[in-house]
Amino acid sequence: MKIASYNLRKNGSGSRIRWRKMFEAIAPDIFLVQESLAPNQYMPVEFCQLNQDRLLWSKAGTNKWGSVLFVKNGQIKPIEIPDFAGWVVGAEVTQFNWLEKTQQLRVFSIHASTTNKSSYIGEVNSILDFIASFTDECDLIIGGDFNFTVGIRHEHEELKNSQQEIKLLNRVQREFGLINCWQTANPNCFLPQTLRWSGNKSIPYHCDGIFVPATWYPYLYSCDVLAIEDWELLSDHNPVVASFESDTTKDIKTAAVSTFNHA
Repeated sequence: MKIASYNLRKNGSGSRIRWRKMFEAIAPDIFLVQESLAPNQYMPVEFCQLNQDRLLWSKAGTNKWGSVLFVKNGQIKPIEIPDFAGWVVGAEVTQFNWLEKTQQLRVFSIHASTTNKSSYIGEVNSILDFIASFTDECDLIIGGDFNFTVGIRHEHEELKNSQQEIKLLNRVQREFGLINCWQTANPNCFLPQTLRWSGNKSIPYHCDGIFVPATWYPYLYSCDVLAIEDWELLSDHNPVVASFESDTTKDIKTAAVSTFNHA
């Protein structure tokens, strides 16, 4: 099972191949998109018709673009988010049928903005306040472009976390029980670049991420930032892709290790 997050940079420039490239190269089961035109501007009519109950797009203000949520399996029930419409889209997902114990998900594709004249961290805290209003035991996934560093930087990195960043990341972990997929899958590593927007495009800004329940940690297989040249030509953001093993895959691996150890 794969979750991908990708900011398209207001659709970027040139041909609209970003969605097609993602589905051909990655085939995500959950796709969280920011600064995207409507999906039918990228994908064939047949795809959009087939997935009309699994696609959610909302325009951000007067922009032509907005955020998107796609799930490959299951049904989605949109969540109204009036204060962040188009910047954040969310849905309750049923019949996703990945982990046997995961019967229902709540998923949010987030693009932090400063349209309310607050800081990015203040905006994300407000989004988290909204998400916290749901008090059931539904599994939660959040991902997207948070516009601040979404991981704890190694002590030897040139860039440093602010105290506000650390406080918010602690909130995500402690209040919501979520883990950062990239940092969990790549421990004790420098945070890779997910954004190149400044005059010095080598600065490793790391503002895009995917957060899942800590209980999913045993199933997290890998998390990668796609930073090769053909991706970097499409947007100033690099996609983040988290891959998970299924219950069945884990059972097969466990049995194989057990057999080897007793041979």
